[in-house]
Amino acid sequence: DGVVTNLSANGIGIRGNRSVTLGMELALFVNIPGVEEPLCIGQSRVSWVEGRQFGVELGAMKSEDRNHLRFFLWDHNSPSSNQVGSN
Repeated sequence: DGVVTNLSANGIGIRGNRSVTLGMELALFVNIPGVEEPLCIGQSRVSWVEGRQFGVELGAMKSEDRNHLRFFLWDHNSPSSNQVGSN
């Protein structure tokens, strides 16, 4: 189990509760707000480790899951979602 601290189309930053090692291969299930089922990332590789925090480079995913991730990122990185208020 862990908490996603950073999310991109190519990787995920995670604060985990288990030790991982550089190069370790993982399968991940990631809950995305607005998506009913968790994303299934069948292959990923640990690219950096700092204590309980680590980065994972994404590998194979079903196209449907990859599309859910892209839409989520696009929706949360668009200029309108970043506006705090209007002047």
